[in-house]
Amino acid sequence: MFAAVVNTTTGKTEWRSVDNDSDSNVSDDLARSQYGDMLLDNERNQAYFKGVQYAIDAIRKQNKEPIVLDIGTGTGILAMMAARCGAKKIFACEVLKPMARIATDIISRNGYADVIKVIPLRSTELVVKKGGYMDEKANLLITEVFDTELIGEGVLPTLIHAHQNLLEPDAVVVPYAATVYVQLFHSPHLWTSHKLDQTNFPPGVMTVPQSWKNCAGPASLWDMHVEQLSDSQIMFLSKPQIAAGFTFMKPPVTSPQQCEVCVTSTGLCHGLVMWWELSLCPGVSLSTFPWRRTQWREHWLQGVQLLPSAIHIQEGNAAFVQTFNDDYCLWFTVDTFRRQVNPDTIERPLCTCGVHTVWNRSRLSMLNDSSRNRLFFDLLNKHAMGCAAVLCLSDVSLLPLLLAKLGVKKIYVLESASSFSASVMNEIIRTNNVEKQITVLSRSCENLTLSDTDGIKIDMVVGEPYFSSALLPWHNLYFWYARTYVNHLLNNQSKIIPFKAHLQAIAVKFENLHKLKSEISKVEGFDLSAYQDFIKQDQQVVSSDPEPHYLWEYPCICCSHVHEIFEFDFSQPLNLHTEIVTSGSIPLLVPGTNAVVFWMVYHLDEHRSVSEGLIKDPVLRNKLTWDHRYKQTVKFLHKVADDTHQVVDYIGNFFTESGDLAVHLTLT
Repeated sequence: MFAAVVNTTTGKTEWRSVDNDSDSNVSDDLARSQYGDMLLDNERNQAYFKGVQYAIDAIRKQNKEPIVLDIGTGTGILAMMAARCGAKKIFACEVLKPMARIATDIISRNGYADVIKVIPLRSTELVVKKGGYMDEKANLLITEVFDTELIGEGVLPTLIHAHQNLLEPDAVVVPYAATVYVQLFHSPHLWTSHKLDQTNFPPGVMTVPQSWKNCAGPASLWDMHVEQLSDSQIMFLSKPQIAAGFTFMKPPVTSPQQCEVCVTSTGLCHGLVMWWELSLCPGVSLSTFPWRRTQWREHWLQGVQLLPSAIHIQEGNAAFVQTFNDDYCLWFTVDTFRRQVNPDTIERPLCTCGVHTVWNRSRLSMLNDSSRNRLFFDLLNKHAMGCAAVLCLSDVSLLPLLLAKLGVKKIYVLESASSFSASVMNEIIRTNNVEKQITVLSRSCENLTLSDTDGIKIDMVVGEPYFSSALLPWHNLYFWYARTYVNHLLNNQSKIIPFKAHLQAIAVKFENLHKLKSEISKVEGFDLSAYQDFIKQDQQVVSSDPEPHYLWEYPCICCSHVHEIFEFDFSQPLNLHTEIVTSGSIPLLVPGTNAVVFWMVYHLDEHRSVSEGLIKDPVLRNKLTWDHRYKQTVKFLHKVADDTHQVVDYIGNFFTESGDLAVHLTLT
């Protein structure tokens, strides 16, 4: 099968072979996922082992033999725990067929093939019948289909179906319950990622449409490592409080739950942090509480919900948190009074303004940065003087409003990414009464002609640059391609902003992030090498592939000086049929280096630049400080550098025709 895919760097549509069910695609996805992190979560594994042992012992005390159903078996590790604890009949469901084959292999290697039956179906597709996959109902259900939001993987409908169709009436469930905790906070830092605030722009530049102000914001919780927020970035206004509970021993019931929270500090409440705790057996629990943890994990974080409007709460007074859920989502409200909830009128909060579809949270924070806005305003105030026509090349950018405020008569905005982004841009333009100055062009830049610009040649091309399709920092090099495609529309002396860029790099030692690449062989005494064998066809490649991460969430220390890997000259059109090659070495100055981080720096003019990486000068052996609004790119080394006499040699290749950029690293 072939699918049309837009190249994020060149902007061109390409046809690529796609086979979503192939083993190679699944192994590639698994190697890049947090699945290995979950398997190596010792706290999780040991808690489940204790819960399974307790449940099997309890069933046997009733003079019954345990009949086990494991839903979402993955590698089969929980099913094998049940087998080791003495269960003789175990059904293990796994909907992903390649994963089901891995589980079958692992179970066979560990000697449990006669005990565990792997079923390559969703549990909701199962029917208990003689001669079927499952020939009798289970009296013990084991499942680990939980995500950061607790219920996002469908545990509630899964359990309802299992209780109604697959389990005995008195079946034991591991875990048997879950508790949701919340904590209220004040955080202007996080609030900038929620709604556009016109006070963050120079006076008179921006008026926010009223519909945007009234919007509840994104529907989903914001997953993050809350423990990495500094005291200056978040202040808690209450102690942790139980907000909701779910019991799994019976079909879960969905109904609103309300709790009273004692406010410990006066302030403007911007939102709440949520986490959960699973109860596996008496005295054994598993929690995603963000502090005082012994187990670092990436597969379960904490959820943040920002309120539709911030509310003022007073120390010593009560606040009331309501918890709502559907089959897959949790959401919350916070009030200073006890709310009478009518279940029939409950609606999940959704974005009604469209902004949160066009701009993600990091993009909103970027646009709300008053220092950044002032930088661009001063830049354009200097360079737009005398320009009759300006072309803006960035997705749903607010630079056109700055240009309109500065008096530029004709501003053309390229919004070819989607009709939705064009409609959002047009709403901004209408609200600010600049329709006569700003024209939105919804065509591909390759197809633009002088008739699109009213026969006027362009005096300046400007971009942040920012494109919503960019996954890696250098994907925003699309600016160079777009600038090249429209070169025939430019005056001979047209200004290009930014006029050049650098790809920079630094060697680092991650505290935890590198653990995602740990090899998996034995877990809790079980041989999982079949899983490692399955993904190792991609492991060697994946370990050196670039991975985008918001590095403010992942502590690392500086192990080298900053190095410039590539320079890109936007002032000249790009030669679309060449290869740009660079090479060099990064001396490692701190032992334990395990990765190299890359980011872009855009030079707006000779005196102004925008960095998407470090926001403080690096100091050897000290923690690095990363810009929270951008993803940086990580390339893990194949092995840890043990001493300071080693270097990382690099060769970089940028193929301009395809837009492919690769940096190959060798530790020597």
